[in-house]
Amino acid sequence: MNFLSRLLLHFVVFPIGILIFIFISDGYFPGFKYEISKKITQKNIKALKLNMSEKEVIKILGDPIIINRGSIYNSDYVFEYSKSYIAGIYVQLSFENKKLIAWHIEDSNDNTIYACSKKICPYINQCIYDKVIPIEELDKEEAI
Repeated sequence: MNFLSRLLLHFVVFPIGILIFIFISDGYFPGFKYEISKKITQKNIKALKLNMSEKEVIKILGDPIIINRGSIYNSDYVFEYSKSYIAGIYVQLSFENKKLIAWHIEDSNDNTIYACSKKICPYINQCIYDKVIPIEELDKEEAI
């Protein structure tokens, strides 16, 4: 294989193959697929209160996308309402004894957008919050 063929293989064929893989895998390559609950709105975030039960939270925000063992705020477990932190915002709610003890929203640059815990509630980074969190969920039928 001559030098020109190797160059073509390394800088053209391989990158195109990787792009085709990402395209046909529907973005299920780490960091490329982004998912967030449609119920993450300013109205619903402000409706959350410390010590709410798990059922009350689910009534407001719906079922979480992921449930993990707790680590933040020394919680028992964590509800996550977004997937693939690299691409957008990260929404995490922490529970202890089935009660909401804290929640926070961060952007992909680790900037806190909204936070609430026993120490401070709420903390809002308004300039980012208004850009990335929808004001409210709007159904197409409601808009007509």
